[in-house]
Amino acid sequence: GPLTPHVHNHTTFWLAGTAACMACTLLVATRWYILHPPIGSTLYMTPNAARIMDRVAVPHPIMNARARLFTNGDLSTSGETIISRPQMSHPTGQHAPSSSAELDIGAYQSKESFSTLGGFSLVVVACLSLWRYFRYTKEPKPTYIAMATTTSQSMPRMSDLEEAVWKAIMHAHITEANDRQFEEAVMDSVVQVLAGTHAATREQARVLMDKVSHLASASLFGRMRRGITLTILYTIFDNLFDGLMGASRADAATPPAPRGSGKGGPTNEVVGVVDGIRQKRLGGGDVIVSEMGLGTQRWVSTDFNAPDEALCHRFMDRAILGSGINLVDTAEQYPIPSDFRRPEGLTEEVIGRWHKQDPSRRAKIVIATKITGGRNVNRKNIIADCEGSLKRLQTDYIDVYLLHWPARYSPQANWGQSLAYNHEFEQSPYYRDFASFEEICLAMGELHKKGKIRGWGLCNDNAFGLTACCEVAKRLGVPPPISMQGDFSLNNRRSEENGVTEASSPIHENVGFMAYNALGGGILTGKYFEGPPPATDDPDQNQARKTMSDPRGRHDVPGWGRTLYRYRSGPALRSAAVYKDLAEKYGMSLTELALRWCKERQGITTPLLRHTSMG
Repeated sequence: GPLTPHVHNHTTFWLAGTAACMACTLLVATRWYILHPPIGSTLYMTPNAARIMDRVAVPHPIMNARARLFTNGDLSTSGETIISRPQMSHPTGQHAPSSSAELDIGAYQSKESFSTLGGFSLVVVACLSLWRYFRYTKEPKPTYIAMATTTSQSMPRMSDLEEAVWKAIMHAHITEANDRQFEEAVMDSVVQVLAGTHAATREQARVLMDKVSHLASASLFGRMRRGITLTILYTIFDNLFDGLMGASRADAATPPAPRGSGKGGPTNEVVGVVDGIRQKRLGGGDVIVSEMGLGTQRWVSTDFNAPDEALCHRFMDRAILGSGINLVDTAEQYPIPSDFRRPEGLTEEVIGRWHKQDPSRRAKIVIATKITGGRNVNRKNIIADCEGSLKRLQTDYIDVYLLHWPARYSPQANWGQSLAYNHEFEQSPYYRDFASFEEICLAMGELHKKGKIRGWGLCNDNAFGLTACCEVAKRLGVPPPISMQGDFSLNNRRSEENGVTEASSPIHENVGFMAYNALGGGILTGKYFEGPPPATDDPDQNQARKTMSDPRGRHDVPGWGRTLYRYRSGPALRSAAVYKDLAEKYGMSLTELALRWCKERQGITTPLLRHTSMG
């Protein structure tokens, strides 16, 4: 949550007072110059300006005499007026002889204007000063908080509890030499401050943490200490407030997903923990996602084991309402495979119908969806397809909107079959007149400005596409992408080797990474090590037909089996067998080993898991 308005208002009002004084001074100077131009100078005044100067003149008998003296009773105006000394012209265009009486009248009027306007400006400043005194020094302060150790740091006005927590943080920042000591000092001192509080509700605790976290994000801390501070505050919020403030478990059962400070920070930083599941920043914005998410490619598809809508809703009930998962990844092209009974876009509709069952659900779910890539990507379609997804999802905004694959030719767009660049494909009619990075970034910026999306990103792209989009977006003044999505697992670590992880790093483009196929297309579940080989590879045709009649997964059906051959190449199967033995040695399944490894990689924000059952 933002800081309370009074933190910054004193600066605003003093700037307003200064501007008012400057305006008064300028008006006085202008009037003085018009009535007393330097000897030999010429002042040009249009008829409209002349009328205005007549209207703003302070009424006075001598002023009326001035008008009669200058105009001889004629106030008609035409053309441009010239005023000069010693021969002076009134704004009406009539000339009057120079005389001491004329000059004395002008001097009297200028002195009167100066006195009046100068006095007015002093009154304005005095009123602002009095208002500020009563506004900022007469605020009631709660009496139930003990102050922490004070520091010499200048601080904005805030409640005693906020001030105590903030001073504890600042004291540690000043006195502790390294980041480890800083972390320990902040944790100890903040816990000590909070232990003495008597806040009544968990909501008060949430407001406190949001305000102090916002202040920490806006401070001059280094990036490391800012990240440490935010992590500590959110950790205290999740793990300590139940004990310190007596919050009930029912109140804490399904807390809204953390939304971040709004100021951004390093991607992949942990900002909270919900039911043991870490909540991490996705990119440099304020989108916070769980360390694992739901992948929905095959939801309600025509696959033999695809979950139906009721089962998909049970998945979301368990993951989002019953634990700390908040991320659901989908696409306008899902389900895959589809047909006329289960068309593309149906998966988005299933998600939309789920969260519409309860208005509170939308705040608990982070929705990532994608526009179909290739030639479909241009400004017109980015806007139109986003509107289509919003309608199917029954929501006003999309948290993360991605390109499913690049608009340009890229070998990465073939889902990793080969990363060799083929120059001949550049001339393919399919890629002719593809959308430029500028067109894509401006369209995404337009959606962001309208509030249709909170962030955007790329899928099945490479380091070149990511870096180009980030730099073009910065140059155009629109939000850069916050997420990359790609194939990543124990058996496929290309993103760590081809520059994507380097480009995504917080010290470079600061972009999150969603990993799909973290189980290696199903090979890293270990189920294909039991029984015959995958049907597509089985030389025994009778056994292959038998396997296809009761498939274990996609590698046992002809269509998917041929498409996913890369996951069961010779090296992939040999390494999976080694990982299986390693998992058994340490008392876990191959599935658990693969997922634990993936989510702990420093460059990965969240792996996306696909399910076919609740088991």
